[in-house]
Amino acid sequence: MATDRNNREYELKFRAGADDLPRFKAAVDAIDAGTGEWTVADLHSRYFDTEDRRLDAMGVSLRIRQTNGISVLTVKAKAGINSSAGSGVMDRWEWEHAISGTDLDLASLPPDALRALGDVSADDLVPIIDVSYERHAKIVRRNDPLGPEVSAEAVADLGSVTAGGRSEDIAECELELGQGNLASFFALAADIIEICPLAVSSTSKSGRGYALLSGAIPRPHKLAKFMMSDDLSVHQCLERIFSACIGNITANETACILGEDTEGVHQMRVSIRKLRSALKIFRRFIDPAHAEWINADLKWMGNCLGPARDWDVFLDETLPSMAALGIDGNAIDALRRAGAHQRSQAYDGVRNTLSGERYAKMMMRLTAFLALQSWRAPNQADAPAKVTLSRSLRKAAPGILRRSHRKLLKAGSNLAELDMDARHAVRIQIKRMRYAVDFLRGVFPGAEMEAFGSALRNLQDNFGKLNDVVVAVRLTDALIHPGDGATVDEQIQLAAGEVRGWNARALKDIEPDLLADWEEFAGTKPFWEKSRSH
Repeated sequence: MATDRNNREYELKFRAGADDLPRFKAAVDAIDAGTGEWTVADLHSRYFDTEDRRLDAMGVSLRIRQTNGISVLTVKAKAGINSSAGSGVMDRWEWEHAISGTDLDLASLPPDALRALGDVSADDLVPIIDVSYERHAKIVRRNDPLGPEVSAEAVADLGSVTAGGRSEDIAECELELGQGNLASFFALAADIIEICPLAVSSTSKSGRGYALLSGAIPRPHKLAKFMMSDDLSVHQCLERIFSACIGNITANETACILGEDTEGVHQMRVSIRKLRSALKIFRRFIDPAHAEWINADLKWMGNCLGPARDWDVFLDETLPSMAALGIDGNAIDALRRAGAHQRSQAYDGVRNTLSGERYAKMMMRLTAFLALQSWRAPNQADAPAKVTLSRSLRKAAPGILRRSHRKLLKAGSNLAELDMDARHAVRIQIKRMRYAVDFLRGVFPGAEMEAFGSALRNLQDNFGKLNDVVVAVRLTDALIHPGDGATVDEQIQLAAGEVRGWNARALKDIEPDLLADWEEFAGTKPFWEKSRSH
């Protein structure tokens, strides 16, 4: 779509409550180098879509906004790859046109806006969402010694959204780039968040309205399968991986906070693990300085989510498995009651993390990392041809997979003799190999890749069962040795003995399959080597 660059909108939204708006405004005032004042206006926006929500499905919104007797018709459409839900930056094309009254005058829109609407006509559209709010806005300016002055509009909105007979109060903080380069814009935003830590949000006002229309509680989001074609460059591959993983962290925030579906924490952890694995798998192509601090933040975040996930697995998977083996029902019930209390505390920890300062700053940095493509090393132009970001996946993928495979085979050599710590290290390498295959599966379609992937999945499943056994014993020990010195129920102590017996049996049962699956995997010829020979 050929579109004037001036119609490109770069916007950051921040998750906020009503009490955060004064703090946000004070932070904006503290970093503003200009002399602008805050303006206050009452706005009403009405959003339109077809009955079957075709505009929403295309990532397009159409609204009429009224303020001070002036009506403006606006069309917005997704622009860059990082404008997808959850990625932090709202990178959109935007077309605005002043109209008379509240009639949909689509003929007044420029050709690019009409193309964004596709075959949707004014006759197809109906009003579906209404938003009324008070807006506090200010133009923030800052000198940039290396370029033009950067300016941005800071906005604090407080109001309500109504759709489908339902209504919800809203409080939002926004920062929209006016002029200047993107790096300076993010530096300005980071300074605001340093004073007033708010996590980035991917939910627009229309998005809130569509959620009300559906009437469903926010559900966990699962990463879609990666399908990279072999003509993509390593840079394009990384952009897709980073965008999807960072976006999925943000997309699962609400489900994690609600805590009603355990998949929320699980899917956020999967996104974090895949992001960390990508930093390792593609490390020869990535700026090491950025990879180091991102990995440190992600490791911290994964550790914060870990206890909640461990108790989820213990209560929802491990205890039912133990019950099925005939372990005393009273012992299972005692563990379930005690574990439910621990899980509740772990989810309180998740909520505190997601509303905390470090998480807000981490997500600000990750959003900037993605938008500025900061995985590019400063000396990338001087890098050897084999590790340049412009290298095609067709050429780069075999070497990437070969290195992951070699490390896995080395870690798992003499598997039968390895202790639990060493086996845990093997499990990490298995996951990293699995993610490498998932990232690059589109480069090597065919039966050979599927056979290798199947052997790898079987291996990962058995190592996962081994880990669940070890975690179950650790969690049970924590129940009978509470850190606060509290008296432990006798039934819990008896149950701990049952768990140890189950542990010994489970480890014995798993071992033959584990070793057999390892031998099968180690003997499976790598599909990327077959591809090279053709």
